[in-house]
Amino acid sequence: MKKIIVLLIIFFLFSTIFAKKNQITKIGKDIPITGNIEQLKYFFDALEKTKNEKIRIAHYGDSIIWGDIITDNLRVYFQKKYGGHGIGFISLCNDDLSARQTIIHKFSDDWSWASVFTKNREHYPIGIAGIVAKAGAKSSVYFESRKVSPAVDSFSETKLFYSNVSSNAKVKFSIDNKDFKTLRLLATADKLAVTELYNGKEAKKINLEFINAKGGFFYGITLDGGNGIYVDNFSFRGNSGVSLRDINDKLLPGFASNLNYKLFILQFGVNVAASGNVKYKWYERQMLHVIKKIRKYFPKSSILIISPGDLGQKKGKKIITHPEIKKFVKAQERIATKAQVAFWNMFQAMGGNNSITRWVNASPPLAYKDYCHLTWEGGEVISTKLLTALFKVKSKIK
Repeated sequence: MKKIIVLLIIFFLFSTIFAKKNQITKIGKDIPITGNIEQLKYFFDALEKTKNEKIRIAHYGDSIIWGDIITDNLRVYFQKKYGGHGIGFISLCNDDLSARQTIIHKFSDDWSWASVFTKNREHYPIGIAGIVAKAGAKSSVYFESRKVSPAVDSFSETKLFYSNVSSNAKVKFSIDNKDFKTLRLLATADKLAVTELYNGKEAKKINLEFINAKGGFFYGITLDGGNGIYVDNFSFRGNSGVSLRDINDKLLPGFASNLNYKLFILQFGVNVAASGNVKYKWYERQMLHVIKKIRKYFPKSSILIISPGDLGQKKGKKIITHPEIKKFVKAQERIATKAQVAFWNMFQAMGGNNSITRWVNASPPLAYKDYCHLTWEGGEVISTKLLTALFKVKSKIK
């Protein structure tokens, strides 16, 4: 009798899990990538070279990707298929410490940092991630991999990106709490410098302490693992994407030569649409400048614009689609057409008009009750739809 009860419980659990997964897979729509899909050939051609080199995706977005949501699912898929292991490029200071499930990140409180999504009163030079950290007298930073994702549970190669340090500046670092090693940093002015810190066995922790580096600008560290593909999460919370213009032009040649970006994903818009008073022609002009800047320094890289998803607005007792979302998506389509880049309509991929409620009410929930942001599970669903769309294009333009 007990065995029968146990079997019934197991059957019930599996049938419940299957029903939930079945419900999730049916949500939303398969929406193709439009615009200039031929321009994605730079990226698809690079995928064939990952056995011999590292290629990178820069995933820029607003709070929809904050904390590695969507990005990590892309990372897991690409690294499983094309190699590479690690979270990729991480800023030394950021505001997403509590949100990122994929890494433990701590830094001392004597850093002075600025970004494109915070004020930059001192006009610090902004790096590729949209952030710069200015070192104090005893600045330190700590990263620890986590097991929440098979792509980020370790690293074996690290490089440090910085500028404006003196000839006696050094970095002490420890791997997995072992003895500290000390390296002298390159004396630099306003150009980017890169120092390899570690290249060895798989590790989970790195602790860095900076000596005689006060006033130096630090842009980030790569936590990689061999040739393959890396998807770098650059979330500009509350931003429209226009602030990508503020990445420092003197630094970009160095980033371009050291980080082999072959795809730029620009996933912005909900903050613009939600404001309700933006002149979209102004926004179109500014984003065209952003794309022009990317092309200047990364001429053989693909660019993909992704629209915002559905955004709910309360009307009486109902939640309906914010009236500006569809207008804004049209504006993004115009940007993609004028710039001759690719475009993916995430609003339609979620199901279009009034779809956010279904995502909130799914089991497990795929969106939060702010009727805007996706849960971790929702990020997995939307990334799967994006990957499906990408590889349909790949099959067309061989």
